[in-house]
Amino acid sequence: MARKPTILIVEEDSHLAEIYARHFALHKYQTKIVKNFAEANKKISRALPDLVVVDIALEESSGLKWLKVLRHEVTTSKILIVVLTGVSDRESIHEALESGADKYFLKSQITPHALAGQIDQLFNKTPQLS
Repeated sequence: MARKPTILIVEEDSHLAEIYARHFALHKYQTKIVKNFAEANKKISRALPDLVVVDIALEESSGLKWLKVLRHEVTTSKILIVVLTGVSDRESIHEALESGADKYFLKSQITPHALAGQIDQLFNKTPQLS
């Protein structure tokens, strides 16, 4: 039996994170939720997720910087990254995609169900997990 892919949700709004986690579970994904980048780094160091859903507008540090570090570290470079944020300026979108985000979505423009479908598509485009 193949293992379920793991999604790490990096989102400070715990209610919103739980809503997304429930939808991901319906699509047979395991989820873990953290509220900030420090917690995300701890979780990632313990067990690499298959995909990270991240709000780049968290806390005082720049999510774009965190994204770049995640993408450039050898151990985390292959993790799929989905940005789910309220940051809608073209510069941030461009920089996130240039920094290695696989997809970029605005919270106001995608439902949890539609996001789960987009994640299904990402996993279908990547080699099968063992």
